[in-house]
Amino acid sequence: MTIYIVIAVLIIVIVLYAVLVNAVGKYAEQLDRDKGEWTMIAYVVSPMTAFIILYILGKKK
Repeated sequence: MTIYIVIAVLIIVIVLYAVLVNAVGKYAEQLDRDKGEWTMIAYVVSPMTAFIILYILGKKK
């Protein structure tokens, strides 16, 4: 029974990570930045770090 709990938690974490990465991509799009580029940055680094960097950079001029 324990293995099923571990697998369920792992699936939840993966889905949550994917949702956060997608949110970073959408936020980048709102700031007129490349969605694909920031999505990859969020996957590699972390969604929270990418979001903070985007927030600091702000809207593209």
